[in-house]
Amino acid sequence: MTPAERAVIDAARAYVAYYWGPDAPTSAAGAALYTAVRALPRPLSEQLAELRVGAVVEGKGEKQARVIANDPEMQELWLRHYCGGFGNFVVSYADITRIISNPEADRG
Repeated sequence: MTPAERAVIDAARAYVAYYWGPDAPTSAAGAALYTAVRALPRPLSEQLAELRVGAVVEGKGEKQARVIANDPEMQELWLRHYCGGFGNFVVSYADITRIISNPEADRG
């Protein structure tokens, strides 16, 4: 995503938050805008802060691991390797490149 695209998404989110907050508007046009903006992609850093135990992430070097704890205040994930014998490790949000699966989000 380019910086310009990110800026448009952020501006749309700010507009919707200012006028409607968490409540969907009652007009058809307002509701359509509200729904479209809420469906826009969110920054990875924002999504990482909401991850729960069981989510699977990929880090630098395309290594995948399962989340066993999340510390949003420190912006760190505690992860467990898929391969046995490697134990647990802690990584910074900055070292995560994508979310592979997020069971909490998949439930709706």
